[in-house]
Amino acid sequence: MQVIIETMRRPLVVFAVSALLGAIAGLVAFRVVLSFTPIGERLQGTFAEACRWGDTRTMEKFFVAGASVNGRFPDGGPDGPTGYPPDPPLYQAATFGSAHAVQWLVDYGADVNVTVDEGDSVWSPLDQAEKHLKEAQRTVDILKAHGAKSGHRH
Repeated sequence: MQVIIETMRRPLVVFAVSALLGAIAGLVAFRVVLSFTPIGERLQGTFAEACRWGDTRTMEKFFVAGASVNGRFPDGGPDGPTGYPPDPPLYQAATFGSAHAVQWLVDYGADVNVTVDEGDSVWSPLDQAEKHLKEAQRTVDILKAHGAKSGHRH
């Protein structure tokens, strides 16, 4: 048994050290990439993400830190250099059906008529909210058509 333990110890140590070095390299690479994103864009981008998911507690923190309820930056999006959504916060909240976030943003002065130009069409937060409701109903219809039942108990 002692021989087996001694035989396994060296590969395990090598594996552990390799894993640790890989994790450290990943963190360093992430920090380097993040360091090229201006602080204002990181702040506004994280605020927009919180709006997208309806996280009003996080929205409040980033708003106090300087994020704008009407702010956006042109180079965002999954394909842009920042990786943050370029759309205004209210548009994000409406797109994802975050009613609490929409109300919070309106209360803090978000422009309810802001638009996003997608080339062949222009969308407003209202357009996105209506589209979301239609998609949500379509999702319900698909699930019911396939026999889905509510798990809610009264």
